[in-house]
Amino acid sequence: MVAHGGIYQEIHGKERPKRSMTTKELKRCGWGESDPMYLRYHDEEWGVPVHNDRRLFEMLTLEGMQAGLSWLIVLRKREEYRKAFDNFDVSRVARYTEKKVQKLLSNPGLIRNRLKITAAIDNAKAFLKVQKEFGSFRQQETMASGRGGMRRRVTGLSRPCRGMSPHMGVGQGTTGLACGAPFNKFLWSFVGGTPRQNRFKRLKEIPSRTPESDAMSRELKKRGFRFVGSTICYALMQAVGMVNDHIVSCYRHEEIAVAIKKAVK
Repeated sequence: MVAHGGIYQEIHGKERPKRSMTTKELKRCGWGESDPMYLRYHDEEWGVPVHNDRRLFEMLTLEGMQAGLSWLIVLRKREEYRKAFDNFDVSRVARYTEKKVQKLLSNPGLIRNRLKITAAIDNAKAFLKVQKEFGSFRQQETMASGRGGMRRRVTGLSRPCRGMSPHMGVGQGTTGLACGAPFNKFLWSFVGGTPRQNRFKRLKEIPSRTPESDAMSRELKKRGFRFVGSTICYALMQAVGMVNDHIVSCYRHEEIAVAIKKAVK
């Protein structure tokens, strides 16, 4: 079993296999070559499994900011969002006041939409509730009494977590990679904890929503999240590697699929 960090390195970092072709010669999803910023995002981030709660909150927030706009606009403003939103520290964002909202609305480096900004704050509050709920469940599940004190059953990043969801409709337990951070467990339960390896040949075959994103959207809305329609949820699933939607002719499709296959053995 490879820990999440190991998966990331195999796909994204030092352990990536050497290629015989140059960067320009590699075949990609068409959108990944339309802008230098898209190219970097496509080659280094899109479709790589994310299991860190802070990063998941960042992507959830940015996907919501994109609503009605181009993802490229959001990518160009990403660093400013990180600065303005305290590097997406969910506890801090949840405490933002009206004074902070006004400051954000006056920041020309952001998408100055009050509904989206206040939704990000409300989502941070809902995010914390999910963390508390699933963190408490994990603590109950992974701690057991034994002679001589407490015995902890390890369920860390390098081992699969099973049956993690205590609620019907959130997912029927996970048997793959998703583990560790509470919101991570909740979100990844919609794909059973393991990335879905799709095999689309053309971009037009890729759906904008799926039954899984529909279920995720319903559950998030029920928990108080906003700007989480099914289309946004599916974009999030693509971004954080819950699905591998690189077309099969794209070099990243195989790279990601092979690394994940090694990780779940």
